[in-house]
Amino acid sequence: MTNNELKNKALNLLTDFIKTELPNKRIEDLISYSFWNIKDNDTFNGYSGEYDGDRTNIVYAIDYLLYCDSKIPELTLRGYNAESDTDSNYSGETICSFNTLFAKDSEKRNHIQDLFGPEWAEVENFKLLYQTIGNFMLLPSKTDHRQMSINKYKGSYNKDYIDFFLHNLKFYLDNKSNTKLLGKLIELNRFYFTENKKYDDFIDDFYLSDFKQMKLEGIHYYWWYNNSKIFSDEQVFSKYKLFALDFVRKSTLMINKRSAIIVEHLKEKYKQLNCCSQ
Repeated sequence: MTNNELKNKALNLLTDFIKTELPNKRIEDLISYSFWNIKDNDTFNGYSGEYDGDRTNIVYAIDYLLYCDSKIPELTLRGYNAESDTDSNYSGETICSFNTLFAKDSEKRNHIQDLFGPEWAEVENFKLLYQTIGNFMLLPSKTDHRQMSINKYKGSYNKDYIDFFLHNLKFYLDNKSNTKLLGKLIELNRFYFTENKKYDDFIDDFYLSDFKQMKLEGIHYYWWYNNSKIFSDEQVFSKYKLFALDFVRKSTLMINKRSAIIVEHLKEKYKQLNCCSQ
């Protein structure tokens, strides 16, 4: 399909989404919309694996509209000149993770909640927020022989913390080192990471200027830290809680701001989206 045909496909899906899913049928409502709401919607979800908001049909449609005429080269996504995520050059990624800090397993999460106290309300709000458009990005997605990707590198080697990942990416792009795993993965994705690609280019390409400034101090905790010592050591849990709240509060500000930037860009680029409520 041509670029114009793919844009029309994405625009049609986004227009239907605005009319049927957004409360006031306005593109501006996308800023705060939590994609948990489409988990069981085959049309707007469409991802065959475990629910992953950043890889849903509607988010890929938004991604295509955002990036198809940008400086991102060889853009293919599932449904947009690629049959699957495996076949595509880019795939979705969540910028700020939830499960790393607060556990995916409900029993463990409930235990953390019991220990957390009233501030857990902020965590519940973040659980909705982390599935909003401002927390979804794309990454080049070609894998090595072990099926390791840049996406998995961020999750496995950086505990899914965006500040760790951006720090390591900056180090590689500034120093052109090819001795680390990240360097090998970047070589596999040279269609994006050309010799001239700078760290600041990556930041600009994916609307990450605020996350570039993110500073999370001290130990970056995760729910299984030190064999889940957060459950058994009161002092460790206290430090974990302080870090978790700092992470949630800083992430919330940045995600909301990025959501607004993305929506504003869509409105400017596709004037017809401003008429969906009429």
